[in-house]
Amino acid sequence: MKKTMKFGVLFAISFTALNTFATIRTVSNNVNSPGQYTDLQAAITAAANNDTIYIHRSDVDYGNVTINKTLTLIGEGALPNKQVQLSTSSTVQIQNITLTYAAFPATTTGSGSKFYGLNVQYIYINLVSSSGGGISNLIFNRNKIAGIMLGSTHSNLILTQNNISYIGQSSGAAGAFVNSVISNNIISTCQPLTGITASGSNNIISNNIFQNTFWARGAVVSNNIFYNSASSGTINVSTYSCTFTNNLFYAFTPVVSTNIISGTNTGTGNLFNVDPQFTTAALCSDVYNYTYTAPTAGPFADFHLLSSSPGVNYGTDGTNIGIYGGNYPWIDGSTTDSRFRYYPMTSQVPQMIQMNITNPTLPVNGTLNVNFNAKTQN
Repeated sequence: MKKTMKFGVLFAISFTALNTFATIRTVSNNVNSPGQYTDLQAAITAAANNDTIYIHRSDVDYGNVTINKTLTLIGEGALPNKQVQLSTSSTVQIQNITLTYAAFPATTTGSGSKFYGLNVQYIYINLVSSSGGGISNLIFNRNKIAGIMLGSTHSNLILTQNNISYIGQSSGAAGAFVNSVISNNIISTCQPLTGITASGSNNIISNNIFQNTFWARGAVVSNNIFYNSASSGTINVSTYSCTFTNNLFYAFTPVVSTNIISGTNTGTGNLFNVDPQFTTAALCSDVYNYTYTAPTAGPFADFHLLSSSPGVNYGTDGTNIGIYGGNYPWIDGSTTDSRFRYYPMTSQVPQMIQMNITNPTLPVNGTLNVNFNAKTQN
């Protein structure tokens, strides 16, 4: 039986755009869709610096992995909106990713790695050698992450368009970001001394939605929405040497402006105890728990701002405050089923969203015609 497929050329084009000298490896523990490797750690161990690893979604998670080299990991999205959804848990799920650094040899480091379209429980960015330095130059884009745990001071991290439950601190460590960008993410909790802490750390924190706790030092904080409408919901903000500009604060327990703009903090244009007027308001923590089947029915979260919202065009750059404005505006994963809205698929490869067999009944030696419907996301 012959097969006529019209999609492979799109993958060939995307592969060509990657580093010509790097190797592309595929991993799948889904028996119905095999890859070069079934074990993710085995693929990482076999990889060289600057290799790319494509990971297929599966009903079985990929366990714990350690990365001590510069790699790019690309999944299909934390909750991919596709014709065939497999099961309610089918995604590229990894329990823990540990990024390590060792002073010798100098190349033994996870610095420079990139992560797209993954569903990860915890990411540990660790300092392994007491004489070494932190992990640097990491990119996280369009992932679902339960926790980012920091074991040292790490520089030049870019976090954009992620759905993150918790940014925290490895046990017994004083973790911090410096010279980093945290933009257009949905973040439930950003805890004390965990990630955005060092005075003069030159972090840009913009166009996010935060729910519970935000503690930071030495950051430019602009165009964010701090929102907690839960009964008795509060926003715990503790900052030092931060500049707050054009942010909006709204919670069941009113936010006191002098608790934000005081001491070593400065700021202008911030809105306190003003409803952002989301199209359909929701808590970040609830959106983080969306699956293929839950909630079973709407209304689903929609963080677009109504035309009457005070946040429309209120950003320092003239765009909306919140995740749909700024330099990395959120790309909805779906506009028809909003369970997928806040899990956009990665833009690193074309996404096959539908497959149809046009002639399922064939004579001997006939030609099977398969049509693929695919799209790219910005």
